[in-house]
Amino acid sequence: MTRRSSKSRRHRRRWRVWVLTAAGIGTVGVITFASAAHLGVFSRDRELDQASPCTDWTLPTTVGDGWHGDYWEVSITGIPAGCNDLGVELVVYGAAGTQLATGTGTTGATGTAAIATGTYDGSEVQGVALLVDTWGIHTTWTAPTEPPPISCIPLNRNNDNSPGGQSCTAEIASPTSYYPNSDPPGGELFGFQINVSSTTPRWRVTIDFSDPYFHWQPRWISLVAGNVGVYGGCGTAPYSTLQIQPPRGTSGEWGAVLLMGEDGAPTYPTGGTQLCP
Repeated sequence: MTRRSSKSRRHRRRWRVWVLTAAGIGTVGVITFASAAHLGVFSRDRELDQASPCTDWTLPTTVGDGWHGDYWEVSITGIPAGCNDLGVELVVYGAAGTQLATGTGTTGATGTAAIATGTYDGSEVQGVALLVDTWGIHTTWTAPTEPPPISCIPLNRNNDNSPGGQSCTAEIASPTSYYPNSDPPGGELFGFQINVSSTTPRWRVTIDFSDPYFHWQPRWISLVAGNVGVYGGCGTAPYSTLQIQPPRGTSGEWGAVLLMGEDGAPTYPTGGTQLCP
């Protein structure tokens, strides 16, 4: 029988340790050999780039770019300098190790990395199996903010005071668009409806555009439908927050429909009302 070389035995042992390390990433026992094999790096014909991982740190991961609960990027932070400019491959996994998406990229040199992936539902993610320079790295997973950051307070009909003993809730519903327009100059557009439930006829809704749910902060905002105005001014573009409310002496129970744009040259829809700037 042909005897294997010591080099072959060493490579076999290193591959075995590497695969087991990757299998234990995130939640122990969740990523199996079968599910981890979806990563192209699990090939016995591939040479290892270095003798050990670039770090033994546990790296935080969370969602990157996305919208309305669906994401197409994973954000990795806390990357040490020893891992700069190295190749990254990852699997986003759900319950029982189910593969939700995969992605490849590089770590860069800033301590963070945004790795493009297939589209996945952020609420289904249990963790991320991560390889940096073909070595398994332990990770933690932080779920995205759900639901989107929008809040509401009740108002009196004829002034802007908030009466005691009353309540108000608001939600974003019926997203009408999220798509790349011609760039330049069109940028991106995002339309949505605000549904309000209040025990008073007037209310004030606050929207936090700095939250990752919105993907970017708008440079202009238009009111497509509804009887509301801006409270407290818009501030300076790009806008991080917006407060809207019905005029005094009126009711606005059903809310408003807004369209916001990323570019600096707004094209307001026919019949719409400019809110910001």
